[in-house]
Amino acid sequence: MNKNSISSNKLWTRDFILVLLVNALAFSTVSITGSILSLYIVKQLNGSAAQVGLISSLMTLSTFLFRPFTGYLIDRLGRRWTLIIALFTGSLINFCLLLPMGLTGLGILRFLIGFPFALFSTGLSTLTADLIPEEKRADGFSISSIVIMITGQVLAPILGLCLLGENNFNLVFILTGILGIMAILVVFLMRFEDIKDRRLVFSLKTLVEKRVLLLALVMCLLFIGWPGLLTYGPLFAVEVGFNNAAPFLVTFGFGLLFSRLLGDLVLDLRAPRRAGGLALALLLGGFALSGFMKTQLGFLFGGGMIGIGYGLAFAIFPAMAVNLVEIARRGACNATLIFGQDLGAFFGSYIFGWTAQSFGNYASSYALVGSGMALPLVVFLFFALPNYQKKYNKITHA
Repeated sequence: MNKNSISSNKLWTRDFILVLLVNALAFSTVSITGSILSLYIVKQLNGSAAQVGLISSLMTLSTFLFRPFTGYLIDRLGRRWTLIIALFTGSLINFCLLLPMGLTGLGILRFLIGFPFALFSTGLSTLTADLIPEEKRADGFSISSIVIMITGQVLAPILGLCLLGENNFNLVFILTGILGIMAILVVFLMRFEDIKDRRLVFSLKTLVEKRVLLLALVMCLLFIGWPGLLTYGPLFAVEVGFNNAAPFLVTFGFGLLFSRLLGDLVLDLRAPRRAGGLALALLLGGFALSGFMKTQLGFLFGGGMIGIGYGLAFAIFPAMAVNLVEIARRGACNATLIFGQDLGAFFGSYIFGWTAQSFGNYASSYALVGSGMALPLVVFLFFALPNYQKKYNKITHA
Protein backbone atom coordinates (compact mmCIF):
# COMPACT_ATOMS: atom_id res chain seq x y z
CA MET A 1 0.00 0.00 0.00
CA ASN A 2 1.15 3.58 -0.75
CA LYS A 3 2.56 5.29 2.33
CA ASN A 4 0.46 8.34 1.39
CA SER A 5 -2.79 6.55 2.29
CA ILE A 6 -4.52 6.58 5.68
CA SER A 7 -7.86 5.01 4.80
CA SER A 8 -9.18 1.51 5.20
CA ASN A 9 -10.33 -0.46 2.17
CA LYS A 10 -13.99 0.45 2.68
CA LEU A 11 -15.25 3.28 0.47
CA TRP A 12 -18.85 3.74 1.66
CA THR A 13 -18.10 4.77 5.22
CA ARG A 14 -20.25 7.04 7.37
CA ASP A 15 -17.89 9.97 6.89
CA PHE A 16 -17.67 9.49 3.10
CA ILE A 17 -21.47 9.62 2.81
CA LEU A 18 -21.55 12.73 4.99
CA VAL A 19 -18.84 14.49 2.98
CA LEU A 20 -20.86 13.84 -0.18
CA LEU A 21 -23.80 15.56 1.53
CA VAL A 22 -21.60 18.51 2.54
CA ASN A 23 -20.40 18.80 -1.07
CA ALA A 24 -23.98 18.83 -2.36
CA LEU A 25 -25.11 21.46 0.16
CA ALA A 26 -22.05 23.71 -0.13
CA PHE A 27 -21.84 23.84 -3.92
CA SER A 28 -25.62 24.31 -4.19
CA THR A 29 -25.36 27.58 -2.25
CA VAL A 30 -23.12 29.02 -4.97
CA SER A 31 -25.01 27.53 -7.92
CA ILE A 32 -28.46 28.63 -6.74
CA THR A 33 -27.32 32.21 -6.27
CA GLY A 34 -25.48 32.17 -9.58
CA SER A 35 -28.54 30.91 -11.46
CA ILE A 36 -30.66 33.94 -10.51
CA LEU A 37 -27.95 36.61 -10.19
CA SER A 38 -28.40 38.07 -13.69
CA LEU A 39 -32.17 38.35 -13.18
CA TYR A 40 -31.62 40.04 -9.81
CA ILE A 41 -29.26 42.60 -11.33
CA VAL A 42 -31.55 43.42 -14.26
CA LYS A 43 -35.00 43.23 -12.61
CA GLN A 44 -34.36 44.41 -9.07
CA LEU A 45 -31.40 46.74 -9.49
CA ASN A 46 -32.08 47.90 -13.08
CA GLY A 47 -28.63 46.88 -14.18
CA SER A 48 -27.35 46.44 -17.72
CA ALA A 49 -25.92 43.40 -19.49
CA ALA A 50 -22.42 44.84 -19.05
CA GLN A 51 -23.01 45.20 -15.30
CA VAL A 52 -24.21 41.58 -15.15
CA GLY A 53 -20.91 40.45 -16.66
CA LEU A 54 -18.82 42.69 -14.41
CA ILE A 55 -20.51 41.73 -11.13
CA SER A 56 -20.60 38.04 -12.02
CA SER A 57 -16.86 38.06 -12.75
CA LEU A 58 -15.94 39.54 -9.34
CA MET A 59 -16.43 36.19 -7.58
CA THR A 60 -14.20 34.53 -10.17
CA LEU A 61 -11.54 37.19 -9.59
CA SER A 62 -11.44 36.82 -5.79
CA THR A 63 -11.51 33.02 -6.03
CA PHE A 64 -8.62 33.15 -8.48
CA LEU A 65 -6.58 35.46 -6.21
CA PHE A 66 -7.16 33.50 -3.00
CA ARG A 67 -6.97 29.93 -4.31
CA PRO A 68 -3.16 29.55 -4.05
CA PHE A 69 -3.29 30.32 -0.31
CA THR A 70 -6.07 27.86 0.54
CA GLY A 71 -3.89 24.74 0.39
CA TYR A 72 -1.39 26.19 2.86
CA LEU A 73 -4.18 27.15 5.31
CA ILE A 74 -5.74 23.69 5.12
CA ASP A 75 -2.43 21.86 5.56
CA ARG A 76 -1.40 24.06 8.49
CA LEU A 77 -4.68 24.66 10.35
CA GLY A 78 -6.49 21.42 9.50
CA ARG A 79 -9.54 20.44 7.49
CA ARG A 80 -12.31 20.85 10.05
CA TRP A 81 -12.08 24.46 11.18
CA THR A 82 -11.01 25.92 7.85
CA LEU A 83 -14.07 24.25 6.33
CA ILE A 84 -16.42 25.43 9.09
CA ILE A 85 -15.14 29.01 8.93
CA ALA A 86 -15.44 29.09 5.14
CA LEU A 87 -19.00 27.72 5.16
CA PHE A 88 -20.07 30.10 7.94
CA THR A 89 -18.57 33.11 6.15
CA GLY A 90 -20.27 32.12 2.91
CA SER A 91 -23.65 31.77 4.65
CA LEU A 92 -23.22 35.15 6.32
CA ILE A 93 -22.50 36.81 2.97
CA ASN A 94 -25.55 35.12 1.42
CA PHE A 95 -27.76 36.40 4.24
CA CYS A 96 -26.31 39.89 3.64
CA LEU A 97 -27.94 39.79 0.19
CA LEU A 98 -31.22 40.41 2.04
CA LEU A 99 -30.03 43.91 3.02
CA PRO A 100 -31.05 46.94 0.94
CA MET A 101 -28.24 47.65 -1.52
CA GLY A 102 -27.37 48.89 -4.96
CA LEU A 103 -25.13 47.53 -7.66
CA THR A 104 -21.98 48.60 -5.79
CA GLY A 105 -23.03 46.75 -2.63
CA LEU A 106 -23.88 43.64 -4.62
CA GLY A 107 -20.52 43.82 -6.38
CA ILE A 108 -18.70 43.98 -3.03
CA LEU A 109 -20.58 40.93 -1.74
CA ARG A 110 -19.88 38.98 -4.93
CA PHE A 111 -16.19 39.79 -4.58
CA LEU A 112 -16.18 38.71 -0.93
CA ILE A 113 -17.98 35.39 -1.56
CA GLY A 114 -15.08 34.20 -3.68
CA PHE A 115 -12.80 33.92 -0.63
CA PRO A 116 -14.88 31.39 1.37
CA PHE A 117 -15.77 29.56 -1.86
CA ALA A 118 -12.09 29.09 -2.71
CA LEU A 119 -11.40 27.80 0.80
CA PHE A 120 -14.32 25.38 1.16
CA SER A 121 -14.01 23.98 -2.37
CA THR A 122 -10.31 23.21 -1.83
CA GLY A 123 -11.05 21.94 1.69
CA LEU A 124 -13.80 19.58 0.56
CA SER A 125 -11.61 18.18 -2.21
CA THR A 126 -8.84 17.58 0.32
CA LEU A 127 -11.13 16.02 2.93
CA THR A 128 -12.68 13.78 0.27
CA ALA A 129 -9.20 12.57 -0.68
CA ASP A 130 -8.50 11.79 3.01
CA LEU A 131 -11.62 9.64 3.31
CA ILE A 132 -11.14 7.55 0.15
CA PRO A 133 -9.02 4.37 0.39
CA GLU A 134 -6.09 4.34 -2.00
CA GLU A 135 -7.33 1.24 -3.87
CA LYS A 136 -10.65 2.98 -4.61
CA ARG A 137 -9.39 6.52 -5.09
CA ALA A 138 -10.55 6.87 -8.70
CA ASP A 139 -13.99 5.45 -7.83
CA GLY A 140 -14.30 7.80 -4.87
CA PHE A 141 -13.38 10.88 -6.87
CA SER A 142 -15.77 9.77 -9.62
CA ILE A 143 -18.68 9.52 -7.19
CA SER A 144 -17.80 12.82 -5.51
CA SER A 145 -17.50 14.72 -8.79
CA ILE A 146 -20.81 13.38 -10.07
CA VAL A 147 -22.56 14.44 -6.86
CA ILE A 148 -21.06 17.94 -7.13
CA MET A 149 -21.87 18.39 -10.82
CA ILE A 150 -25.36 16.90 -10.76
CA THR A 151 -26.35 19.04 -7.77
CA GLY A 152 -24.33 22.12 -8.70
CA GLN A 153 -24.70 22.20 -12.50
CA VAL A 154 -28.15 20.65 -12.95
CA LEU A 155 -30.40 20.40 -9.87
CA ALA A 156 -29.41 23.55 -7.95
CA PRO A 157 -29.90 26.00 -10.87
CA ILE A 158 -33.29 24.44 -11.63
CA LEU A 159 -34.28 24.70 -7.94
CA GLY A 160 -33.18 28.33 -7.81
CA LEU A 161 -35.24 29.29 -10.85
CA CYS A 162 -38.29 27.37 -9.55
CA LEU A 163 -38.14 29.09 -6.15
CA LEU A 164 -37.68 32.47 -7.78
CA GLY A 165 -41.18 32.44 -9.30
CA GLU A 166 -42.35 36.02 -9.55
CA ASN A 167 -39.19 37.70 -8.28
CA ASN A 168 -38.97 35.92 -4.89
CA PHE A 169 -35.28 36.80 -4.61
CA ASN A 170 -35.26 37.03 -0.81
CA LEU A 171 -36.58 33.46 -0.57
CA VAL A 172 -33.67 32.24 -2.70
CA PHE A 173 -31.10 34.15 -0.63
CA ILE A 174 -32.53 32.79 2.62
CA LEU A 175 -32.36 29.24 1.25
CA THR A 176 -28.70 29.58 0.25
CA GLY A 177 -27.81 30.84 3.74
CA ILE A 178 -29.68 27.97 5.37
CA LEU A 179 -28.03 25.38 3.12
CA GLY A 180 -24.62 26.67 4.21
CA ILE A 181 -25.58 26.34 7.89
CA MET A 182 -26.85 22.81 7.22
CA ALA A 183 -23.48 21.96 5.65
CA ILE A 184 -21.73 23.15 8.84
CA LEU A 185 -23.96 20.94 10.99
CA VAL A 186 -23.08 17.94 8.84
CA VAL A 187 -19.34 18.69 9.26
CA PHE A 188 -19.82 18.64 13.05
CA LEU A 189 -21.33 15.15 12.73
CA MET A 190 -18.22 13.80 11.01
CA ARG A 191 -15.49 11.94 12.92
CA PHE A 192 -12.53 12.17 10.56
CA GLU A 193 -8.91 12.61 11.60
CA ASP A 194 -8.15 16.33 11.26
CA ILE A 195 -4.73 16.30 9.59
CA LYS A 196 -2.60 19.41 10.15
CA ASP A 197 1.04 20.49 10.37
CA ARG A 198 1.51 23.42 12.76
CA ARG A 199 5.19 23.64 11.81
CA LEU A 200 4.44 24.42 8.16
CA VAL A 201 6.16 27.66 7.17
CA PHE A 202 4.55 30.10 4.73
CA SER A 203 6.52 30.13 1.46
CA LEU A 204 6.09 29.63 -2.26
CA LYS A 205 7.05 25.98 -1.77
CA THR A 206 4.18 25.41 0.70
CA LEU A 207 1.69 27.25 -1.54
CA VAL A 208 2.37 25.29 -4.74
CA GLU A 209 2.81 21.54 -5.11
CA LYS A 210 5.33 21.22 -7.95
CA ARG A 211 4.82 17.48 -8.37
CA VAL A 212 1.32 17.96 -9.80
CA LEU A 213 1.98 20.98 -12.05
CA LEU A 214 1.68 18.98 -15.28
CA LEU A 215 -1.64 17.52 -14.18
CA ALA A 216 -2.76 21.04 -13.21
CA LEU A 217 -1.85 22.13 -16.75
CA VAL A 218 -4.03 19.35 -18.19
CA MET A 219 -6.94 20.47 -15.96
CA CYS A 220 -6.35 24.08 -16.99
CA LEU A 221 -6.56 23.25 -20.70
CA LEU A 222 -9.62 21.02 -20.46
CA PHE A 223 -11.42 23.62 -18.29
CA ILE A 224 -11.29 26.11 -21.14
CA GLY A 225 -14.47 24.32 -22.21
CA TRP A 226 -16.19 24.70 -18.82
CA PRO A 227 -17.96 28.03 -19.66
CA GLY A 228 -19.68 26.13 -22.49
CA LEU A 229 -21.97 24.53 -19.90
CA LEU A 230 -23.91 27.07 -17.82
CA THR A 231 -22.53 30.36 -19.19
CA TYR A 232 -22.73 29.87 -22.96
CA GLY A 233 -24.80 26.68 -23.07
CA PRO A 234 -28.13 28.55 -22.71
CA LEU A 235 -27.15 30.98 -25.49
CA PHE A 236 -26.09 28.22 -27.89
CA ALA A 237 -29.26 26.28 -27.02
CA VAL A 238 -31.38 29.19 -28.26
CA GLU A 239 -29.18 29.51 -31.35
CA VAL A 240 -29.92 25.90 -32.40
CA GLY A 241 -33.67 26.27 -31.70
CA PHE A 242 -34.25 25.24 -28.08
CA ASN A 243 -36.23 27.45 -25.71
CA ASN A 244 -33.63 26.99 -22.98
CA ALA A 245 -30.63 24.86 -22.01
CA ALA A 246 -32.63 22.20 -20.12
CA PRO A 247 -32.34 19.48 -22.85
CA PHE A 248 -28.58 20.03 -23.06
CA LEU A 249 -28.18 19.91 -19.25
CA VAL A 250 -30.21 16.70 -19.09
CA THR A 251 -28.01 14.94 -21.65
CA PHE A 252 -24.94 16.33 -19.87
CA GLY A 253 -26.29 14.89 -16.61
CA PHE A 254 -26.91 11.49 -18.19
CA GLY A 255 -23.35 11.60 -19.54
CA LEU A 256 -22.03 12.17 -16.03
CA LEU A 257 -23.99 9.19 -14.72
CA PHE A 258 -22.81 6.99 -17.59
CA SER A 259 -19.21 7.98 -16.85
CA ARG A 260 -19.61 6.27 -13.47
CA LEU A 261 -20.57 2.98 -15.19
CA LEU A 262 -17.82 3.36 -17.78
CA GLY A 263 -15.33 4.10 -15.02
CA ASP A 264 -15.65 0.58 -13.68
CA LEU A 265 -14.15 -0.64 -16.97
CA VAL A 266 -11.41 1.92 -17.64
CA LEU A 267 -10.28 3.51 -14.35
CA ASP A 268 -6.93 2.18 -13.20
CA LEU A 269 -4.46 4.48 -11.43
CA ARG A 270 -1.60 2.08 -12.12
CA ALA A 271 -2.22 2.51 -15.87
CA PRO A 272 -4.27 5.72 -16.33
CA ARG A 273 -3.57 6.16 -20.05
CA ARG A 274 -6.86 4.60 -21.13
CA ALA A 275 -9.13 6.58 -18.80
CA GLY A 276 -7.31 9.90 -19.20
CA GLY A 277 -7.01 9.59 -22.97
CA LEU A 278 -10.67 8.58 -23.33
CA ALA A 279 -11.84 11.50 -21.17
CA LEU A 280 -9.97 14.05 -23.27
CA ALA A 281 -10.97 12.41 -26.56
CA LEU A 282 -14.64 12.55 -25.54
CA LEU A 283 -14.35 16.23 -24.62
CA LEU A 284 -12.74 16.93 -27.99
CA GLY A 285 -15.48 15.02 -29.79
CA GLY A 286 -18.33 16.50 -27.73
CA PHE A 287 -17.40 20.15 -28.23
CA ALA A 288 -16.47 19.61 -31.87
CA LEU A 289 -19.72 17.73 -32.61
CA SER A 290 -21.76 20.52 -31.03
CA GLY A 291 -19.92 23.27 -32.89
CA PHE A 292 -19.51 21.77 -36.34
CA MET A 293 -22.98 20.17 -36.65
CA LYS A 294 -24.83 23.31 -35.44
CA THR A 295 -28.01 21.30 -34.87
CA GLN A 296 -30.16 20.33 -31.89
CA LEU A 297 -29.20 16.67 -32.30
CA GLY A 298 -25.52 17.50 -32.46
CA PHE A 299 -25.78 19.69 -29.35
CA LEU A 300 -27.58 16.94 -27.42
CA PHE A 301 -25.14 14.18 -28.40
CA GLY A 302 -22.28 16.57 -27.79
CA GLY A 303 -23.67 17.33 -24.32
CA GLY A 304 -23.72 13.63 -23.48
CA MET A 305 -20.13 13.18 -24.65
CA ILE A 306 -19.01 16.26 -22.68
CA GLY A 307 -20.71 14.86 -19.58
CA ILE A 308 -18.89 11.53 -19.92
CA GLY A 309 -15.61 13.32 -20.61
CA TYR A 310 -15.75 15.60 -17.59
CA GLY A 311 -17.01 12.76 -15.41
CA LEU A 312 -13.99 10.62 -16.27
CA ALA A 313 -11.61 13.59 -16.04
CA PHE A 314 -12.73 14.40 -12.49
CA ALA A 315 -12.30 10.75 -11.54
CA ILE A 316 -8.81 10.18 -12.93
CA PHE A 317 -6.76 13.41 -12.83
CA PRO A 318 -7.36 14.48 -9.18
CA ALA A 319 -6.79 10.88 -8.07
CA MET A 320 -3.50 10.78 -9.97
CA ALA A 321 -2.40 14.03 -8.32
CA VAL A 322 -3.24 12.84 -4.79
CA ASN A 323 -1.24 9.65 -5.43
CA LEU A 324 1.92 11.71 -5.85
CA VAL A 325 1.93 13.59 -2.52
CA GLU A 326 2.10 12.90 1.20
CA ILE A 327 -1.00 13.20 3.35
CA ALA A 328 0.19 16.48 4.85
CA ARG A 329 0.56 18.02 1.36
CA ARG A 330 -2.90 17.20 0.03
CA GLY A 331 -4.16 20.73 0.67
CA ALA A 332 -1.45 22.30 -1.49
CA CYS A 333 -1.93 19.52 -4.06
CA ASN A 334 -5.65 20.22 -4.43
CA ALA A 335 -5.16 23.99 -4.40
CA THR A 336 -2.62 23.70 -7.24
CA LEU A 337 -4.90 21.44 -9.26
CA ILE A 338 -8.03 23.57 -8.75
CA PHE A 339 -6.09 26.76 -9.48
CA GLY A 340 -5.43 25.23 -12.90
CA GLN A 341 -9.17 24.72 -13.31
CA ASP A 342 -9.86 28.33 -12.28
CA LEU A 343 -7.31 29.61 -14.78
CA GLY A 344 -8.74 27.51 -17.61
CA ALA A 345 -12.33 28.57 -16.94
CA PHE A 346 -11.21 32.21 -16.74
CA PHE A 347 -9.53 32.13 -20.15
CA GLY A 348 -12.33 29.95 -21.53
CA SER A 349 -14.90 32.67 -20.85
CA TYR A 350 -12.95 35.10 -22.99
CA ILE A 351 -12.30 32.55 -25.74
CA PHE A 352 -16.01 31.68 -26.00
CA GLY A 353 -17.05 35.34 -25.94
CA TRP A 354 -14.40 36.59 -28.38
CA THR A 355 -15.04 33.79 -30.88
CA ALA A 356 -18.82 34.27 -30.79
CA GLN A 357 -18.45 38.02 -31.29
CA SER A 358 -15.91 37.65 -34.10
CA PHE A 359 -17.84 35.03 -36.10
CA GLY A 360 -21.36 36.08 -35.16
CA ASN A 361 -22.45 32.74 -33.70
CA TYR A 362 -21.84 30.49 -30.70
CA ALA A 363 -21.29 27.37 -32.80
CA SER A 364 -17.87 28.71 -33.77
CA SER A 365 -16.91 28.90 -30.08
CA TYR A 366 -17.71 25.25 -29.49
CA ALA A 367 -15.93 24.22 -32.71
CA LEU A 368 -12.78 26.15 -31.73
CA VAL A 369 -12.75 24.79 -28.17
CA GLY A 370 -13.34 21.27 -29.49
CA SER A 371 -10.37 21.55 -31.82
CA GLY A 372 -8.29 23.00 -28.99
CA MET A 373 -8.99 19.94 -26.81
CA ALA A 374 -6.27 18.20 -28.82
CA LEU A 375 -3.76 20.24 -26.77
CA PRO A 376 -4.54 18.75 -23.30
CA LEU A 377 -4.60 15.31 -24.94
CA VAL A 378 -1.05 15.84 -26.23
CA VAL A 379 0.15 17.27 -22.89
CA PHE A 380 -1.33 14.31 -21.02
CA LEU A 381 -0.04 11.53 -23.27
CA PHE A 382 3.47 12.87 -23.87
CA PHE A 383 4.30 14.82 -20.71
CA ALA A 384 1.97 14.41 -17.72
CA LEU A 385 1.47 10.65 -18.05
CA PRO A 386 5.18 9.67 -18.32
CA ASN A 387 5.96 12.05 -15.43
CA TYR A 388 3.21 10.48 -13.30
CA GLN A 389 4.27 6.91 -14.05
CA LYS A 390 7.89 7.65 -13.16
CA LYS A 391 6.99 9.28 -9.83
CA TYR A 392 4.24 6.80 -8.94
CA ASN A 393 6.50 3.79 -9.58
CA LYS A 394 9.13 5.37 -7.37
CA ILE A 395 6.57 5.84 -4.54
CA THR A 396 5.08 2.33 -4.76
CA HIS A 397 8.50 0.67 -4.83
CA ALA A 398 9.94 2.76 -1.99
